[in-house]
Amino acid sequence: MENFTSEKKNKKIFGKASERIIYDDPIHGSDLYESVHVMPDYFDFLRDGQSILYDSLPLAYVALNEKGVVKIANQAAVEMLSVEKRHLINTNFIDYIYKEDKKKIKIDKESLFGTVFKPFDIRLKKKQSLVWVRVNFMMDEEFCSCGSPLGLMLTDINDLKHVELEKSKLQHQLLQAQKMEAIGNLSSGIVHDFNNILHPIIGSLELLIDDTANDRKRLKTLENILNGAKRACSLVKQILSFTHTSSLEASPVKIQPIVREILKLSRSSMSTEIKVIQSIDNDCGKILADPIHVYQIVMNLITNACHAMGKDGGILDVTLKEIEVARNFSGKLILNPGMYACLSVADTGYGIDSAIKDKIFDPCFTTKKNGTGLGLSVISSIVKKYGGGIDFSSEPGKGSLFKVYIPLCQIHSFF
Repeated sequence: MENFTSEKKNKKIFGKASERIIYDDPIHGSDLYESVHVMPDYFDFLRDGQSILYDSLPLAYVALNEKGVVKIANQAAVEMLSVEKRHLINTNFIDYIYKEDKKKIKIDKESLFGTVFKPFDIRLKKKQSLVWVRVNFMMDEEFCSCGSPLGLMLTDINDLKHVELEKSKLQHQLLQAQKMEAIGNLSSGIVHDFNNILHPIIGSLELLIDDTANDRKRLKTLENILNGAKRACSLVKQILSFTHTSSLEASPVKIQPIVREILKLSRSSMSTEIKVIQSIDNDCGKILADPIHVYQIVMNLITNACHAMGKDGGILDVTLKEIEVARNFSGKLILNPGMYACLSVADTGYGIDSAIKDKIFDPCFTTKKNGTGLGLSVISSIVKKYGGGIDFSSEPGKGSLFKVYIPLCQIHSFF
């Protein structure tokens, strides 16, 4: 290509001609209408001009070449990704996309042109967090010589996704409420009949105890059966309190004796291959709760752990301690700051499959052959009513860990 100088209306353009042309003062029919070949430096000027223009946009914008490498990025994109522009330019845009969302976008020479792109949502990596964005494509083949044929407009939709998540949670809670209502209607008819069965059992046991006052060994056995029958009677009545609005008969309760009693009673039904480890803090404070509710929580968790290990046995680890929940509590639960009693029940059983982890607290959901699916649902309702929470972690083949948090009593001293 030849060097040239073009002069028109006191304007000069210097440089080497390329294959593309630009019209200076394009007035058709005028002798001023002529074409000159544009220099490569002119496109550098256009690109710099574009960068200044895009920096003024409120939306994040990046321009990619046919290999997906970032060639242009405005200030909004830099702030969205919390990265310096010099570190963003000439990097592969796919590296900023969350691994699970990379399959949603494909950037290569074959797929760029002749394709109709629809907006879609992806998560971009922002330091130690993720940000949801809606991606809109802008194709311009005319600027391919600038090295940036593909433009991406990125709209921050984090707030929108949070709203959608809250909506999904509310829908799930509504479904849960409807299930509990159905269970309540069913249980209302069962409680009366079940109590009618329990009352003669309790009466007969009391008569037997009177008749065997001199036989201490048999008397102890009968008393254990009577205590179990009375608890069964109380537990049946308590079902209504989980499905209907009722006042809770809460009082300061120490958890330690309840945990020890249930572990002692469970020994007769659990496999002899199960090793029990208990770490019960005697100084753990009282909670404000109904003792029957506490009994249900501990019994359900220990029973589930034993069932998970089965006849093969394993290790049952029960821990009770006080913990302080700060405002920056790192757990998955949302708890108010303060002191809590934390009951942990861990086992080395078969664990919980990841596909059903979101369902284990659903009413009537069970993986047991003769299970009711009410255990975890019921204790979750109890714990939440007392301002606490229940959390768990599990790995198939290795076991599960359940943690229950219940606020300690706030005892005030007056002098």
